[in-house]
Amino acid sequence: MKMKVDKMGVITYEQMKNACNAFGVASLDKWRTKMTDIKKSWARDEAEFKRAYTCAFELNREDGMNNIETDTCIEMWKMWLPGKCGFLDAWFNFLVNVKKPNVIKKDQWIQFFELCRQTNGDFSKFSDVDDGTWPEIIDDFNEHMNPS
Repeated sequence: MKMKVDKMGVITYEQMKNACNAFGVASLDKWRTKMTDIKKSWARDEAEFKRAYTCAFELNREDGMNNIETDTCIEMWKMWLPGKCGFLDAWFNFLVNVKKPNVIKKDQWIQFFELCRQTNGDFSKFSDVDDGTWPEIIDDFNEHMNPS
């Protein structure tokens, strides 16, 4: 996102040069420090974190598609949401063993982050934030976690 790349892992010389100049970095050590600073800013600025989280989906999807394979999303959630979602393992179990979707759509990706954010990692709060607009997969997860 900060480097303005179009695809994960595909960085042109010009994009790299512009990013180095914009960030004032000229060595790998300075890049590491800059990345640490960016991650710290995400901890302070939830809106910036959400932009980066959404951008991660955009960068990893296949051209022309609005989804990503579920296995890839699970690996991405492992990187993005530790400490932000207290029910990640239950979500992964649900995806792998119960629902078994082949892909995760962009709205599901974004709304899962919102679920984590709004429940503060406590899935028992789902009913407090359920306004009837969650994607079906999240409603199904709620039913799985809270059977009648």
